[in-house]
Amino acid sequence: MNPTLADLSVPLAALRLLAADHPALPAVEVDVTPVFPRELTLRIHDDFGAFETWRTALGISPEAVT
Repeated sequence: MNPTLADLSVPLAALRLLAADHPALPAVEVDVTPVFPRELTLRIHDDFGAFETWRTALGISPEAVT
């Protein structure tokens, strides 16, 4: 089976909503892949301030982060 863009609709929709609802968030590394078509991976390396901004925007409590 050859994956299509439609197969990635869930993570792409999530990314679209994040960009629309939080346009001022710092840019981070984004990964969407047909290997895991329902996952959106966001990577923040070496920038604790950006991580904290994202954590707060996503409503993740500090206690939930290890």
